[in-house]
Amino acid sequence: MMDVSVVIVCYNEERNLPDILDSLVAQTYRHDHFEVLIVDNNSSDGTHRIAQEYAGCYDNFRVVKNPVQGIAPSRNVGLREARHPYVAFTDADCVVPPDWLERLAEGYERYKPTMPTLVAVGGGNVAHDLDDPFLRSVAITLNSFWGSHGSTQGMLFEEDVEVPHIPCLNILYDRQAVLDAGGFDERFGNICEDPELNHRLARSGRRMMFLHRATVRHKLRPDMTRWFKNVFTYGKGRSWLIRKHPDHFRVKFLAPPLMILGFLLSPLGVLHWGFLVFPIAYVAGVVFLTSMLALRGDYLRGWFTILVILALNPIFYGLGQFHGAVRWPRAETNEPGS
Repeated sequence: MMDVSVVIVCYNEERNLPDILDSLVAQTYRHDHFEVLIVDNNSSDGTHRIAQEYAGCYDNFRVVKNPVQGIAPSRNVGLREARHPYVAFTDADCVVPPDWLERLAEGYERYKPTMPTLVAVGGGNVAHDLDDPFLRSVAITLNSFWGSHGSTQGMLFEEDVEVPHIPCLNILYDRQAVLDAGGFDERFGNICEDPELNHRLARSGRRMMFLHRATVRHKLRPDMTRWFKNVFTYGKGRSWLIRKHPDHFRVKFLAPPLMILGFLLSPLGVLHWGFLVFPIAYVAGVVFLTSMLALRGDYLRGWFTILVILALNPIFYGLGQFHGAVRWPRAETNEPGS
C-alpha cells in the first residue's frame, strides 16, 4: 500500500475540526500506512487543543504549529513535515467518506503505469447539506461552466478525466514532485495558492487525473453575503495568476469584466438603443440558464436563488479580477473559514 501523509491546515476551526478528524479516523485505509498532520496556523480559539486531543488518542495523528499566517505557508509546512512520499490535502471545513484515501491511492496506482508523468489525483466536492435550500442552489450552479467559471472547483464529472487543476480540498500529490517544483507560492497567502502550483506543475509536463468517485463534502459559504465575498476573492486570485503566469490567460477570463463594462455602458441607451441590447440579452440568458440548471438538478423550487447566483457570480468575480489586476498579492491575513 502507498504510504500517505494527510495534511489539514486550520485556523480558528474549532467548530469544524472534529468533523474532518472523525472522518479521517474512520478511514478504511490501513492506519499504519497513513498519518494525519494537522498544521495549526496560530489559531486563537480551541483549534490547537482539539488537534492535540486527537494526536493524544491516535498514534498516526500529529500536530505542528505554523506562526506564519496564510494557507500557502502552512501547506508548505505540511509538505516539509510529512513523513511519507505521498501527500493528500483536504480542508478543515470538509468531511471525507470512509473510503476517501482508498479511492485516491487506488486511482493513483491505476493511472501511474500508463501516465509516467502523473503528479496528482483528486476529486470533486459537494455541499455538506443538500437539504439546505441555499447550499443546494449553489451546488447546482457550481456544477456548470457558467457557475464555476470553467474551473473544476465544484464540478462533478461522470467519469475519470484528465484536468489541468484539482483544488487542494481533495487531492493526493507525489510529494517530491511538488517539493521539486518549489511548493506553494507563499505570496498568494490564502488565495489561489493551489491553482498557481498546479499551473507550474502542468507547464513542466506533469499530469493530473480527476477521479469521479472520490468526492468529499464541503461546508460551503452558507449565505449570499459570504458567498459573493468568496467569489470576489476567487476573481482576485485569477488576476494574480495571470499576472505571474501570462500563459495562464484564456479568452473566457474576459467574460466577467466585459459584462461589467456592458452594464456600465447600458445607460447610454438613452442616446442609442444599441447600448440596451447587452443588459436585455444578459437577463434573458441568465433566465434561460437558470431554467436549464434547475431542471437538470431537479430543483425548480430553488429557481429564484439559482437565478440570483448566476446573475451576480460573474459580476463579483469580475470586480475581484479588476481588484487583483491593480493590486499584487501581499501577506494575507487569515480569516475563519478561509
